[in-house]
Amino acid sequence: MPKSIRLNSEPAKKAPACLEYIVLHETMHLLERHHNDRFMALMDSHMPNWR
Repeated sequence: MPKSIRLNSEPAKKAPACLEYIVLHETMHLLERHHNDRFMALMDSHMPNWR
């Protein structure tokens, strides 16, 4: 089954840094479904200051 993410148009109204976070967050869900330690580590590795 192919994986995909869906974004609505609301993020386009946000600041670029917010949009970058949203896209990264959803993209990381292609690798890890849950907000567990692995997900947090993936986020940290791609955007160290996301928290």
